[in-house]
Amino acid sequence: MKYSVIAMVMLACSVFDAEGQLSPRMNVVDGVVYVIGLGGSTGTNNVSNFSLRPGVDGSVKSDISSEKWEDIFSVYTEEAYVRNLNQPVAGTYALTSDGVSFTPLYSFSDATNYHVIFSSSGFLRNTGDSRVLPPADRMHFEFHVPRKNVSRTFVEFVYPESDVLPENMLRMYICFSGPMMPGEVYKHIRLVNSRGEQIEKTFLIIDQELWDSSRKRFTLLFDPGRIKRGLKANLEMGSPLREGEQYSLMIDSSWTDVNGNHLQRNVVKQFRVAESERSRLSVDNIKLFAPAADTRGPLVIRFDQVLDQMLALKYLTVSDVLGNAINGELTLERDKILKFTPYLPWESGKYFVRVDPLLEDVAGNNFNNSFDIDLEQTNRLNRREAVLLEVFVEPAAR
Repeated sequence: MKYSVIAMVMLACSVFDAEGQLSPRMNVVDGVVYVIGLGGSTGTNNVSNFSLRPGVDGSVKSDISSEKWEDIFSVYTEEAYVRNLNQPVAGTYALTSDGVSFTPLYSFSDATNYHVIFSSSGFLRNTGDSRVLPPADRMHFEFHVPRKNVSRTFVEFVYPESDVLPENMLRMYICFSGPMMPGEVYKHIRLVNSRGEQIEKTFLIIDQELWDSSRKRFTLLFDPGRIKRGLKANLEMGSPLREGEQYSLMIDSSWTDVNGNHLQRNVVKQFRVAESERSRLSVDNIKLFAPAADTRGPLVIRFDQVLDQMLALKYLTVSDVLGNAINGELTLERDKILKFTPYLPWESGKYFVRVDPLLEDVAGNNFNNSFDIDLEQTNRLNRREAVLLEVFVEPAAR
């Protein structure tokens, strides 16, 4: 029998009314699992040598370690339970008025079965409780988290947006409309050439997938060992991208989001490869277009290299002559054009565009160094002073 956690559901497991006998029961409310009927810190039954003491955060303060609590009261996924794996769901234990609760570190997944195991003997052994064991020592509670009736997640953007990209491109970003399930990335992304052949060993695959905190943006790294000249992987296999070739980044719709739903559709990002970009960023290749005073028109900063989307939005600010930041919205269009729109109309006068020297283009070149620098011939620079660009907003015509 399966139990939904949409509402409070209780399964009474070995309930005993005889005085002095342990009477645990289990339930799930709003994603938290409870074992009640233990007496707890406010129970009336005698619990010798045992005291649950709530801390400021409500966590359990007792002689029972978290490892021992897992022996007493554990939650397992369907797979771990069926395969008899000793891999309980990670989480925290806290006091209730009559027992203990378990809150998972991450919310229980939709469309998933879970199993709760409570050991009466483990509880009595670890607490020194003198009450009588119920006949059923190992109590089992199963519940099912239903699939939410939510819209299926889709790929909102793939950056860079340009359809012509340099041969030595380092990163791409895949942005989703909702949070995705981690641990599946490289099963659902592949790069193919114009002949439909998959390019092997293209991406840098690491265990700690590069998600933002919302798990809605993934950073896809091309293997830098194949891109940087002179390294073994580059010498043996060459760059994963070849100048003049057409490629497609394929994103498979079987990729699941946190609700267990597949993506709405397959996505294909097509692009042509141009020659490598090995020049560091330079103010000589930036053009500024000033807005009009008394308007909220955008200040436009145009680069001649395809910028790293996320670093561009992070590393550029606008200030007045006193160094006060101007509040506004910064956007990147066509990978090369930054537009800053203030929340309040511009006043006439001088302004500064401050650019962190660590801003990069998609090939990893910044204002200090190119990515593919030859250290035998050139010293690497580590300046952190902002690059300052002046712009003057003319007074409004009278």
